[in-house]
Amino acid sequence: MSSTSVESRRVLAIVWTGLLLSLFAYLGIAWFVLRGRIVAELSWVEWLRQPIVAGLHLAGIAMLVASFFLPGMIMRSSRPDPPTISDPLPAPSDPRISQAIIVRYALLESIAIFGFVIALVTGNLVLMLPLWVVSAVAFLLAYPSENLLATFESLADDR
Repeated sequence: MSSTSVESRRVLAIVWTGLLLSLFAYLGIAWFVLRGRIVAELSWVEWLRQPIVAGLHLAGIAMLVASFFLPGMIMRSSRPDPPTISDPLPAPSDPRISQAIIVRYALLESIAIFGFVIALVTGNLVLMLPLWVVSAVAFLLAYPSENLLATFESLADDR
């Protein structure tokens, strides 16, 4: 079992659940706002020629890539100061683990937000779906499991 405390895992699971539910909120709000709208019948290629659509899709891809690199950079940053004698109870694990995982969650959520913006700007809910699905699948894969936490702990130990 990893050295990450049960309390830390519980907090990360709560954060994960809240952010995953926010993805459904974005989808629901976009559907509610855009229902009944008549949208220009353009093909995917024609939509992707629109600068805002192409730019936000590229930004979503960039956030997906960043969600793998930035947490690793956080874990490779300098270690926190060791607990001193005056600290009553030192933290059971490296605080960078929670920080890195929350940064990953924020980056993954931004992918769905980009899709949400595309839907509102273009008035086309369908254009939101690819980024929303990528974000949702990435969130499901990033649940704070023992395996994920052990991966981050090994990054912390490598330093």
